[in-house]
Amino acid sequence: MTEEYRKEEKGWGQRFLNILKWLLLMVWGTLPFGLMFVVNSRSHMFSWPVVAELTLIVLVFAYLTYRFLYKFYYKRAQGKDNFDRLGWKDIGISFLYYLGFRVVAVGLTMANQALYGSELSANDQLLFSGDPNLVSPISNIAFFLMMGFVVPFLEELVFRGIFQNLFFKAESFWWPLVLSSLIFGLNHMSNNPVEALMYILLGATLYLAYRRRRNIKDAILLHMMNNGVAATMLLGSYLYQVFG
Repeated sequence: MTEEYRKEEKGWGQRFLNILKWLLLMVWGTLPFGLMFVVNSRSHMFSWPVVAELTLIVLVFAYLTYRFLYKFYYKRAQGKDNFDRLGWKDIGISFLYYLGFRVVAVGLTMANQALYGSELSANDQLLFSGDPNLVSPISNIAFFLMMGFVVPFLEELVFRGIFQNLFFKAESFWWPLVLSSLIFGLNHMSNNPVEALMYILLGATLYLAYRRRRNIKDAILLHMMNNGVAATMLLGSYLYQVFG
């Protein structure tokens, strides 16, 4: 067995191990919101102290998940990624990315309605299918807050930061853009190609935001704009319905 063959064999073994690591991290990173969805959808079955306790457990789990994912990412991104703070210019550019994607999303939503008669994607239908009168305010408020302001941290670390630095060299662009966007898009439930394309393009926009200055904060902010606006509107509507 030659030295070159050993190196090639070791290289394939490391690639397989990295794929396995990333798949486990992807499951782990999406688990907190999945658990929050389950707690919220079943909250009518329990007393409010039990719901509060379960909600707190999920939130603590989400925080611990974030800490682990960030440490995993930081260890591999040191010397390659930019960890500078967000400036007003960066916030403005992220907002322009957000507006650009919203234009695309509106167009694809209209196409989805015209072609398939659906105003909401399968992913959104699942998230908002529950009866607001059958959920606890405690878990429902936590659900919307997590969707808008916690999920962006976890998903960006997994789908952009870790994915880029675990599989690709610092200068790689097209392969991580295409692959991370496809995986991100297919990870969201879709009933048809139009819905899938919408999430794939969202993934591509988030990657471009991250790649602009190789700073994960830009992608997190953009993701938070996308999720946070919807979550805030839904939360406001729910609070008005319950307490208004």
